[in-house]
Amino acid sequence: MGIVAKAGRHGRGGLQARPIVSLWLIAITLAALLGLALKLLLALTTYGTNDVSYWAWFLEQLRASGGVGLYHSTDPANGSKFFNHPPFMIRGLQMVAWLTATSGLPFQFWLRLPAIIADLLSLLLVWRLLAHQPGGVRSPPSLALLALAPPAIMIAGFHGNTDPVMVCFVLLALYLLDRQGPAWLAGVAFGMSLNIKIVPVIFLAAIVLSLPDLRRRATFVGATGATFLLGSLPFLLQDPIFIATRVFGYGSFSGHWGISRILTKLLSEDAWLSTTYAARGKFVVLAAIGAASWWIYARHRDTPLFHQCGLLIFLFLALAPGFGVQYLAWMVPWVVVLGAPAAALFYAVSGLFLFLVYTYWSGGFLWTLADSVTVGLWQGPTVAVELLCWATVVALAGMQLRQIRSRSWDAAPSRKAH
Repeated sequence: MGIVAKAGRHGRGGLQARPIVSLWLIAITLAALLGLALKLLLALTTYGTNDVSYWAWFLEQLRASGGVGLYHSTDPANGSKFFNHPPFMIRGLQMVAWLTATSGLPFQFWLRLPAIIADLLSLLLVWRLLAHQPGGVRSPPSLALLALAPPAIMIAGFHGNTDPVMVCFVLLALYLLDRQGPAWLAGVAFGMSLNIKIVPVIFLAAIVLSLPDLRRRATFVGATGATFLLGSLPFLLQDPIFIATRVFGYGSFSGHWGISRILTKLLSEDAWLSTTYAARGKFVVLAAIGAASWWIYARHRDTPLFHQCGLLIFLFLALAPGFGVQYLAWMVPWVVVLGAPAAALFYAVSGLFLFLVYTYWSGGFLWTLADSVTVGLWQGPTVAVELLCWATVVALAGMQLRQIRSRSWDAAPSRKAH
């Protein structure tokens, strides 16, 4: 596998072409190795954010109360600390605990290692997805930027949550569908993404509509549902209503990102607007994603699924009423389809925003523990960078929309990939 170019030399037989390993392949590989080293260094030398301490608390409650009891546990000192992840993550947490006990390496390292590995796999999957689409691997510089993206380094190596793993399973499902693989296998991959976090449900309509016939659609949906159900056993059957409420009813913190920031801070004299959007904004998001999915199906159904999902995640973060800084990991792979300048812009702005937030929570640089609970939400100049980051997401959504309307991938110069 690799990106190859043609090199010629003159001889008696004239110009002869032979494949050579592209310098871009070397650059991407070196960038990936450097990114891996930086993530491992952060994972081994820092504690991370409060999310790490939350997972440690979840493990204590799991040991004390069992799986269903974990969902009923709420920290009396911090009412927002309760388990809202899909039931499969109970097994994942148990595995992290076992690795910690048997290896001698700290809990926070094993918690972050899956995200670090997932980033490498995501790079490979994006590489192959782009190579297989019209125009081939159009922008090797974008892949090099992806391999060393600052938001990916900070979120996977430092933050301490499962978002990159979720993204990796979504990409695997898209790759399997792109290569006309078995629909059931793609459904298993997508079901696993839902077992990590429930967010990928926003892609479900677009994926189902992209499938060519009812049989593949039913197979995909059935495999997705079966994978989620099997991954949730036995806990989901023991208390289905309460667990579903915890998992599907969770809303992120509002007022410090995008529209909710503007309504809360800039239009604070009208509290009704901010509280209404915080409570009902999720329906605006779902309506926008549903409309975009149907519009693509009705008007631009030849759009590669990777591009479709990129638009949906851009819309999600542009309109989201709640936000956590780790959500920026959701956009990292998809921005590469917009080209190197757009990818560089997003990685630079989001990387600066994350750096300022983690430094604020840590009380300075170098980081050890980014304690958002004690320090509180970021203030001052970081808010301006946050709004710049959100405005960048909005701009990227517009760029992706324009790309879909213009079918610009068809006109891209071809680069052969193997």
